[in-house]
Amino acid sequence: MLTAGHCMPNGGGAWSSGNQFMGYSISNNWNDGVGTVRYPNDPYDRGDLSLIQVPAGQAASVARVYVYGVNSSDWRNVTARWNRKSYYGDKFCTSGARTGEQCNWTVQNASMSLRYDSGEIIRNVTEGYRRTGICTDHGDSGGAVYTVDGAGQVWAKGVYSGGTLGGSDDCYVYFTEITDAVNALPGDIATL
Repeated sequence: MLTAGHCMPNGGGAWSSGNQFMGYSISNNWNDGVGTVRYPNDPYDRGDLSLIQVPAGQAASVARVYVYGVNSSDWRNVTARWNRKSYYGDKFCTSGARTGEQCNWTVQNASMSLRYDSGEIIRNVTEGYRRTGICTDHGDSGGAVYTVDGAGQVWAKGVYSGGTLGGSDDCYVYFTEITDAVNALPGDIATL
């Protein structure tokens, strides 16, 4: 299972909002106070990732994204994953525990780096934009980034890291490409 590295900077266990143990972080590329660090023997920066190993005997993560946040019973099945990095103009949605599904985002910049307000630097992420309205919020980190195609199928696109909080301002989000996760970590993305 994937989440944002800054959610688990020191490894440890992952827990659901219902206090269910989800597994341990076994690979992480985020250091508190620094930001993105490279995986061992990897020449590339890969955003903000943590791989959680689900314990043997526990049901594996289901390939779905929840539409209305952490307590939602409404979801979309993930049917495929992107096999390329984002291009300017790509459309996408985010699904976070705090704000649920937010769509109509447009890729503005791929493979960028920026300094968060905390001073940490995130490297090699994609920036998305949309005008005003509900943005993402604290607690959405580690959520799914995906595209819904014309047939209603969900394509895994990335892992949400952070963004602006919105209000009357325009909204920006930053995410790690799913291709970076697949290229850096063992396994692949589950699809239905």
